[in-house]
Amino acid sequence: MDSLNYEFITIILLAIFAIFIAIATIYSAMKILFRGLFCKNPHKDKISKWASIITVIIAAIFLSQRIDYLFYGLFALIALGITASAITIAYYTGKFLFKWLFRSNKNKDRISKRAGMAAAIIVATYIGYLTYEDVYPPDSFYLKEFRAVTQRPAPASAEVLSKAASYPSPHGDYCSFSRIKLSQKDFEDLLKYISSDTNFKTDSIIGSSEENEVLKSLPSIPKFREFTRPEEGHPDHYFGIRFLNSREHVEVSVCIT
Repeated sequence: MDSLNYEFITIILLAIFAIFIAIATIYSAMKILFRGLFCKNPHKDKISKWASIITVIIAAIFLSQRIDYLFYGLFALIALGITASAITIAYYTGKFLFKWLFRSNKNKDRISKRAGMAAAIIVATYIGYLTYEDVYPPDSFYLKEFRAVTQRPAPASAEVLSKAASYPSPHGDYCSFSRIKLSQKDFEDLLKYISSDTNFKTDSIIGSSEENEVLKSLPSIPKFREFTRPEEGHPDHYFGIRFLNSREHVEVSVCIT
């Protein structure tokens, strides 16, 4: 019991320290960014200070709405701090580089500032795109999940009709579910392959909220057969595939817990 209490206190202290570092990083990065944006304003110090404080407060309020988001919030704060730092570095790098390139131009200050803003926007856009793909994975992600489950690439006829995935936890835990349409030939070939593969066993796939989300958005089709594939050395990895009565639809389930 004492050992459990010690571990719990240690985790709490580490979490508090990490949150403090993340908030300090965000504050410092945002302050530098706002100072750069308002560099010609005589009140730039006051503006950057309060803008940074407001940014940190908004992030803290947003992340404290749900206590079970503690770890997500922690990593989000760290990610936000790194993002702010990357945007700030891009801004000053672009600014100083163009100021040096146009050092003999009388408009070098205006050119360098615009170049810095352009560099910051490009970096922010790229990071935003990567973040969007993490939160809303494209069809290619689910075709890779198909391969992870079946141990063979998705056929050319594969079309992802509906999908859902949870965002990975700090430990890499997540679940994904998708309904994929195949040609009848590819459906029969896949069913024959999996039925004869001793790595698979006839069993119901594990349920998940992602499955419920997908099935609510699609017409119901009776199931035909279900298979699961245990992964040696990873009893908490659940791979499953469901063949539907339409003889052209399969449902792929992956849960890493």
